[in-house]
Formats: sequence, structure tokens, C-alpha cells
Amino acid sequence: MAFLEQPGFLGTTASLATDLTLSLIMISIILFAIGAWLAVKGRFKAHQRIQTVGVILNTVVVLVTMVGALIQYVLPEIPARLNESYFSLSLIHAIVGTIGVLLGVFIVLRTNNLVPKRWRFENYLPVMRWAYATYVLAAALGVTVYLTAYPGR
Repeated sequence: MAFLEQPGFLGTTASLATDLTLSLIMISIILFAIGAWLAVKGRFKAHQRIQTVGVILNTVVVLVTMVGALIQYVLPEIPARLNESYFSLSLIHAIVGTIGVLLGVFIVLRTNNLVPKRWRFENYLPVMRWAYATYVLAAALGVTVYLTAYPGR
């Protein structure tokens, strides 16, 4: 674990673990963009596979790194330090990110027919669009939190 605590590679004061987390989240956002492009091109099976990989990657990173950081560093300071940009941005990021992850996981389960029949609605395009927009917003907020917490060296 000491390896992950060494300085990161993105030119800020963040650790290697934090830089890896940000990089993996950006890879998942790129996968979502590629998947959206594939859907526009009518390549729905490839779209489904790419989006599934993106959701799994994003969800694993969130569960392994971000939930712990939120519980350890942010939530204990709420509401006392909510007026500070790092804490308010982190909380908004957590809320938006949670919505994105939940929508994304639901869509992956739905498109792979892994939800109960009563939840299998047919027109999930609007839900996919909301999930994509939510993921992009959460990523933008995450970058903002990163830049707020870890200034350049």
C-alpha cells in the first residue's frame, strides 16, 4: 500500500492512488463516449458491451476508492465545513455520482435481462441519456474536486 501513497504522475500534490483513480474514471468516461457513438452508428451490440465495461470499471473504482474517501474525509466534516469549496463540491460530486452509478448499473442489468420482469420497460433510451449526462457531470465535478484538493506542485 505504501507504493500507492507515493507522489502521483499528473503533476499535482495527489498520491499515485488518487491519480490512478482519476485516470480510471476518465477511461470509463471515454468508454461511455465510444459507446454512445456506437449507438448512434446503430452498432447496438458493441454499444452494449462497451457501456457494460464502462459501468463495471466505473462502479469498481467508485466502490474501492471513492466511497471510503467520502466516509473518511468528507462526511465527518458535514455540515460544519459545507461552506468550504472542497467539502461542498465533494458532497455534490458524491450525490451526482451515486445517481449516475445507480442508473448505469440498472441499465446494464436491464439490457442484460438481469432485472425482474416488472422492471423491464422497453424505452430505456431516456434513462440511458440521463445516465450518460449524469456520469459526465459527475466526472467534471470529480476533476474539479481533484483540482481543488490537489494543487500543482
